[in-house]
Amino acid sequence: MSDCNCNQNNASSNEEHVPNYAVEGFASSTSPDNFDDVRAQLVGVDAMAIQACVTGTYNPSKHQLCFKVPVIGTKCITIPSNIPLPAGAVKVCLTTCGTIPCGAKVTVYLNNSPVYTTKFGCC
Repeated sequence: MSDCNCNQNNASSNEEHVPNYAVEGFASSTSPDNFDDVRAQLVGVDAMAIQACVTGTYNPSKHQLCFKVPVIGTKCITIPSNIPLPAGAVKVCLTTCGTIPCGAKVTVYLNNSPVYTTKFGCC
């Protein structure tokens, strides 16, 4: 794999939001806040990045958005303001941080427009 760049540990980007991978696709490179359970499943893995966009479930009474990502599992984040929308209309895109995932940067999209970005874990 000559195109593997394993030195992207904690690499930062000038972009404010995680890309909407469902629209843009993937680049050819590259506790709720605790990724120890994910890392425990990756014994023998030297480098890994997860980039995904999934549907989220929003609870307006708690301002809480939950989403399920393969390998990572279900995570929930608190959105600082109410999102007036029908169920299933929210998309969550994320990219993990670290050579082996230890956190993630998450962007919430409404109608393919970013409305909120947050980080958890080691990001």
